[in-house]
Amino acid sequence: GNFFNRSSDLCSFPTFPRDQSYLIEMSIEETINKPVVYFQAAVLHSTCFGERRIRVMNLAFPTSSKLVDIYASDDQLAIANYFTHKAIEKALSSSLPEAREYLIARVVDILNVYRKELVAGNVSGASPLQISTNLRMLPLLLFCLTKHLAFRGERAAALNNLGSSPIPQLIKSIYPTVYSLHNMPDTCGLPGVKEDEDDEEGAGAEIDVVLPDPINDSKASWENYGLYLIDNGSELFLWVSGNVVPGLVQDLFGTENLY
Repeated sequence: GNFFNRSSDLCSFPTFPRDQSYLIEMSIEETINKPVVYFQAAVLHSTCFGERRIRVMNLAFPTSSKLVDIYASDDQLAIANYFTHKAIEKALSSSLPEAREYLIARVVDILNVYRKELVAGNVSGASPLQISTNLRMLPLLLFCLTKHLAFRGERAAALNNLGSSPIPQLIKSIYPTVYSLHNMPDTCGLPGVKEDEDDEEGAGAEIDVVLPDPINDSKASWENYGLYLIDNGSELFLWVSGNVVPGLVQDLFGTENLY
């Protein structure tokens, strides 16, 4: 994140928005024999009323000597966030090609270690992706990141957005939400009621637009005659297939001529 590093354990932040995520990288300097390790962080801050306060956060994590436990407990979204920040750092200190190569190398390392250490020797090499279920999306996210605008040219604003986005917005920027518009139900696009989960009586319900179910961001799942809406959290793109049905173009643009 954006901060001034005063020392190895003291950071200064200009602001502390609640919708940002922060990464702290640590190294293990000695063998850990305890079943649980504890982390403690303290935040000294001023409220909007000028009051000085301290917030202390404590975390307890179980340890394991088995690599399979480590892989099974990994959070792929947090890992994607971590490698995003590391790639941004490399892009700013070195070059964009090296940042992309760094991301690809990390994917290869994760898959190679899993296959070498945890996959049974009698499993065929032609089998599908060999990684724990909780990390199935990680290779896709990191490869998508190599194609992100921030790593495809001199894009200072895109790099800054990636470095300061909360995890949900970061993931949506890397892997956008895609809606199929040519076969969506008739109720889509109309006002609907969105219930407030914290309100049991429904008093907090609000009006929302009904959207179709999102589909995979894969060209293999797209139809050559389709019409798709792509939402990356900050921009909306309307993708029109080359063989799109003329009636769809007429309904949307008022003309059947795409050009």
